[in-house]
Amino acid sequence: MHSPAFIIRKATRADADVAWRIRRAAVMSECINAYPLKQLDEWTGGATSKAFADAVEERFLVATVDERVAGTGMIDVTTGKIDAIFVDPAYMKRGIGAGMVLHLETLARAGG
Repeated sequence: MHSPAFIIRKATRADADVAWRIRRAAVMSECINAYPLKQLDEWTGGATSKAFADAVEERFLVATVDERVAGTGMIDVTTGKIDAIFVDPAYMKRGIGAGMVLHLETLARAGG
């Protein structure tokens, strides 16, 4: 079966809550056996902070499938640092994370 296509767009502040939920779900799904649960809770607990919402608004992009946010990625164009590549576990293994990395690398190269 053909996987639905995804679209990458600039994130808005309104995406902050879903980006936080995707981050938590991805970490808890993929890292549960690699780190102590207490450590995972420290990384992903709580609610969306103002600092996180600011970062989403300023530097994040989101990948959407049928207009639903399925993944995130972030780039600091001044340093070229790529970060925050997270995919909702329901959308993993569809190329969204790899597609986000390729897109962000293109932006980094364009920024020098």
